[in-house]
Amino acid sequence: MSRKKVRIAAILGVATLTSLAAYGWHSVTAISRPTPEEYAVYSSFLHHLAADKLFERKKLIAVNRSVALQLPKYDALSPYSPPTPSELKITSMDEFSFPDFAEFCGNCAKDFARKNLKSWPLSNLEFSQIGAATDSGANDNRPVSLSRVGFNLWHSRAVLAFTADCSDAEQSLVCIEIGRAYLKSKNGEWAVEKVLATLH
Repeated sequence: MSRKKVRIAAILGVATLTSLAAYGWHSVTAISRPTPEEYAVYSSFLHHLAADKLFERKKLIAVNRSVALQLPKYDALSPYSPPTPSELKITSMDEFSFPDFAEFCGNCAKDFARKNLKSWPLSNLEFSQIGAATDSGANDNRPVSLSRVGFNLWHSRAVLAFTADCSDAEQSLVCIEIGRAYLKSKNGEWAVEKVLATLH
């Protein structure tokens, strides 16, 4: 075999290996639809949320699309407000935007940011109706918007963001709870470690 043919074969071999490596890397890093494990996290979180006094005698309904992250709109509220210094502006969504997630479970902040750059359909929500009371009526339904779940490398910890309607018509209360949930897996079961939320 001539040197020229050997060189061409070597180049083709390197190109093939590079293509296979790129395909393998894409397969590993590509974001797919929510997994059964994510639905297990959602289920655990919604059961936890339904037990809160804010949702007493109400039924939580998970919205059928996840919420996408959005960059904040700076200086848009009023033409008279002072401009936000450029060094304080968030110009991209990445794991560094979620230091509390990174502190709780490291790589899950990156996983969370990657998955939530767009909205995803949430299908097969068999757990979507979590009854806080068995006699809850249709008027007591409360929608809950969920983000995709971010996992750490070992899938032993998980994080998500949520928005829940906690309004109460009887008390003339208009209320939205916005927060983040932190969960741990123990013996294959997900449990809520803590929820940090604010009422609006």
